[in-house]
Amino acid sequence: MFDDTTETALKLALDERNYMIHSFFHDQVELFPTATGRSELLNRICLARKNIDPGFKILDSIVSVLMKVNGMSMEDIMQDVKSGIVYENS
Repeated sequence: MFDDTTETALKLALDERNYMIHSFFHDQVELFPTATGRSELLNRICLARKNIDPGFKILDSIVSVLMKVNGMSMEDIMQDVKSGIVYENS
């Protein structure tokens, strides 16, 4: 479905996202007390953002096409979000 470059970017984005959400603070706790450590943490956050951004752009373009195909606008999505609609698996 995707070429190797796209698949690699999506996998890296997911892996980075999961690491930052689930492990980053736990794995790096010893770096927080020092200025040098905090600088390392900030560098790691910047790297994660750099690794996540290409995957986000790919997903954004896919979602945009799917929205267009299904006749949805960003306003439709925002209305659903604001109304608190939870979609169940069909």
